[in-house]
Amino acid sequence: ELLLRLDPPRGERLLQAGELVVSFTGGEANTAVALANWGVPVRLVSSVPSHELGQACLNHFRRFGVDVSHIVRSGERLGILYVEPGAGPRAPKVIYDRQQTAFRALQPGAIDWDSTLSGADWFHFTGTAPALGTGVRLLLREGLQAARERGLTISFDSSYRSLLWSIAEAAEEFQQLLPLVDLFIGSTSDAVQFCGLPETEPDPLRALAARYRLRGVVFIEREMTPTGGQTYGATALMDSVQAGSRQHELY
Repeated sequence: ELLLRLDPPRGERLLQAGELVVSFTGGEANTAVALANWGVPVRLVSSVPSHELGQACLNHFRRFGVDVSHIVRSGERLGILYVEPGAGPRAPKVIYDRQQTAFRALQPGAIDWDSTLSGADWFHFTGTAPALGTGVRLLLREGLQAARERGLTISFDSSYRSLLWSIAEAAEEFQQLLPLVDLFIGSTSDAVQFCGLPETEPDPLRALAARYRLRGVVFIEREMTPTGGQTYGATALMDSVQAGSRQHELY
């Protein structure tokens, strides 16, 4: 789902703000922009309204070289994401306004998968998509089956959002989707909470790959530092070869 993002300026809180800064975002969309910046051809599959706000959203991603020609124009609402930035010990805050949106109204058959997947070799989605209702879940399954039939590599970023659904709901759905996936991106805690691995599993990367017959697993681990920064690192297993990154500190 493509979202209108509204942020208070100058690090203000939403309670203080007399104006909001407009941008557009989405988990898969951010991945698409990163790939386009690295010179990888990429297209978005989604739905936005046909009015000016929907067009502004498409224009935003087109500026980065992302193909938006396969996005369905339907519905009347674009989802909204209000983001209050963190400051020092204060954590960031997110408020969603994502009911009755164009994307949530999608149903099986809404996407021409033959045209959309033509020339593609990779299909990527995150866990926010199946969190947005039965129609979107069925449409996603339809796309995954079409991608598998065409031999595309399929990657799945768990990207769990507690504001959208419960851990139990996500676990049930994720475990049905994983057999359709080649590469899973998440964390050690995701493997336990959503994928059915025991907490005592000594090698969760290989255990998860074996359990769902995955070609690859990537675990991204994040920790908060005492000064309010964040430390990121990743470990990846692909075709039985394992590698790890150095730790990156972000402030």
